Amino acid sequence: MFHKDLGWSASWNYICLDDYCLPGTKTEAGYVRSFNATLGSDYKITFKVEDGGTQFITEEIITFEKTSCAQ
Repeated sequence: MFHKDLGWSASWNYICLDDYCLPGTKTEAGYVRSFNATLGSDYKITFKVEDGGTQFITEEIITFEKTSCAQ
């Protein structure tokens, strides 16, 4: 899972798969965390991050599909 860094202060962050939340790893581009998933299944993805003493939370339902970015 990946969430773009939008400039949060981010003393903590969590990336969640169906309410199973683990700390994300901050990279140059954003926050990442690996989860096991089943092709064709729907999952609720939640991203939580601290920002200046408050928190930002976003949530989306996705279907895990096999895709490729290779040309």
